[in-house]
Amino acid sequence: MRLGRRGAEAVLSRVLQTPVRLVVQPAEPALSDTGVLTLSAPQSELVEAAAADLAPVPEAQRGAGEAASSPRTEQADDAPMNWLARREPSRPRREPSRPLRALLDNSHYRLAADRLGRLVFETADGGASIVPALTLVVEWASPSGLSREAAPIKLNSQRKRDEEAWTAFAGAATGSVECALILTGHRTSPMVNVHGRCVFLQPPPGHELVRLALVIDVEPEITELFSKNRQVLHPSGPERHWLDRQGLAIGAGKAAAVIYHTPAVSSLQADTGERRVIVNFDLSDDHPQIVDDPNGSYRNASRATIRPLQALTGRFDLCLGARPKAMPRIMALPDGFTAAHVWTEHGCYTSYGTHYALYLGSDRITDVTKAKGGFVKHGIKTTKSVFFDNLVGALNDDQSELFKGDVASIKGNKAFEDNLIQLDKLGYEICLHCPQAASSSPEVVEGAVSYMNKVFNTRTWIDHFWYRPDGVKSGCFEAFCNCGLITPTIRRLWRDEQTRFFWNPAYEYLQTPHRRDPDDVVNHWNWDRALPNPVYWRHPTVGLEQAELASTASPFVSWATWDSWYPREGQPRYDAASLEALVANWGIGIAHVYPTYVGEANRAWRRTDDGEVVVSMEFEDILARMARLERQGLLLNTTIKDLLGYWLKLERVTWRYEPETAALVYENLGDEDIPGFSVAFDLVGEDDAILLDGLPVESRKRSGSRVVSFDLPGRGRRTLSGFEPS
Repeated sequence: MRLGRRGAEAVLSRVLQTPVRLVVQPAEPALSDTGVLTLSAPQSELVEAAAADLAPVPEAQRGAGEAASSPRTEQADDAPMNWLARREPSRPRREPSRPLRALLDNSHYRLAADRLGRLVFETADGGASIVPALTLVVEWASPSGLSREAAPIKLNSQRKRDEEAWTAFAGAATGSVECALILTGHRTSPMVNVHGRCVFLQPPPGHELVRLALVIDVEPEITELFSKNRQVLHPSGPERHWLDRQGLAIGAGKAAAVIYHTPAVSSLQADTGERRVIVNFDLSDDHPQIVDDPNGSYRNASRATIRPLQALTGRFDLCLGARPKAMPRIMALPDGFTAAHVWTEHGCYTSYGTHYALYLGSDRITDVTKAKGGFVKHGIKTTKSVFFDNLVGALNDDQSELFKGDVASIKGNKAFEDNLIQLDKLGYEICLHCPQAASSSPEVVEGAVSYMNKVFNTRTWIDHFWYRPDGVKSGCFEAFCNCGLITPTIRRLWRDEQTRFFWNPAYEYLQTPHRRDPDDVVNHWNWDRALPNPVYWRHPTVGLEQAELASTASPFVSWATWDSWYPREGQPRYDAASLEALVANWGIGIAHVYPTYVGEANRAWRRTDDGEVVVSMEFEDILARMARLERQGLLLNTTIKDLLGYWLKLERVTWRYEPETAALVYENLGDEDIPGFSVAFDLVGEDDAILLDGLPVESRKRSGSRVVSFDLPGRGRRTLSGFEPS
């Protein structure tokens, strides 16, 4: 389809969301701030061709060769929903139509376009392809199956900001989505920033979004995978990996590339056999969510529900034409720790006596300075949820013979409230298990959330709610996984009182048919490498009403557990072997636990002959074991508020590689300092000198890697050097 210059101007103006006028003259291509695109005659033909490919095709003119412009339906069981659906075992790699036209000559790579405007990255000398194709892929789900749309990324325009910096505008359009990409870089740097904004023109009726992704075909082999636990994997053949928002390395030498640390997208996936990288701007499996179904039990709300003209954004960096021989990875934990564990205690069916026994060693101790056992004696921090009040009169009677009477609550016992304040000062996290054991009035919810923020600076919420197997719902209406997230007044209260981190039980309900062995849940990440299993996430649409969507847009951050547990007969956990495996695998463990549960089957406490309730030796051994690993610098025992707060700080960190000086520069774009910021890198040689801001820096050996820690100030940067190119 031939558009001509005026038609091309109209299409590009729509895609770029700014008026564009094409002016043909013998000059370098440039786009002024007023939208005047200056091109030579051949370049004008190239841009007009690209605009023609972006223009919508009239329905009557669509032929068999244009089927990609409209959804095609595939059965959902043709491929796992978290992988690109396709009919054939593998599709042919798309090669650019030659000859290529060089758009930018960089000292590390060359940006080019084929005669149809499709973007290609090559080595600086043009001798080898690094990225032969970029494709926009959109997948929708409906009751009838999975539909998929795909379109190649093509050049729209380019310009030089100055003699050193450059910007290129590219895009793609499918039947339901228009995506504009802005690529920026520097003529002497290997780093390219890719910023995408995809507008949903008309989502298919009755469909939910499964995936919106930029698929990057790479020519060199994928040589290293930087996995979710920050260890390096070396693929030995065709493999599929979900990489969270970590990354991978491709090729070596002049044909090398790295995609790494991508906090502004939903996730990365790698198919080593296809030599394909999937940059998910949104993937439904990255943000599992359940909410109440008025017709019974719950509904799976993991997939985003999209409205017309909503936009989804994403951003990531490419390092092209150079990469470090030993790529440093930003660690998930501060101060050189490689593994972490969080006890998240659910506060239902508890008593004041069992609380004192588990935290201080005995129900006869209420002062933290006199602890003789339990969490406080061993210095093991917890995220402890409690009821604010017990206006509904909830009792322990049907759970315990020993602790009959009211369940524990803050307002039910002044000594208990004082003890929680003491624990808060020691670094324990105190949060709500909903305001009480049953649904509360809006006034009670508001009073409880406001009190917790004022007294404990609470940032976490743990639901008291249960979608029971018999279909009966038990607990609180205001729970996050029930109606809280979809109720405007509760959402507003959480935002106003800065409640941010929510226990999300989606895995506990939705993990079938991929259910984990109960003995294998100490490490959240110890699961199938191909299947998504994030530890924390934000849902892009549930509970939100804004037009601009992004993986980091929601103020409500979910965190996951796999099942519930308390020490009882036949349910061993946290033995020496499981904790050693957690440390060796650089794991993250978040436990959904009931150590202060009043039931006599609970082996975390025991009653002595004289009636004293004390922490059991069995549980003491677990705590002593974990405390010992922390003293050795191997296992960080922390809280949800501290752990997720640290991860949100890491989302504000950027990196760039400077091969000429063999240096990596880390910049903190946030206002808050990041104490103990840590990176790990594989050992290349015992005598390799790593410098921090030009000075020697100490490192620790961890599982064949070195770990370096330093403070990264807010709005500051630090430089690590000694990382020679591959």
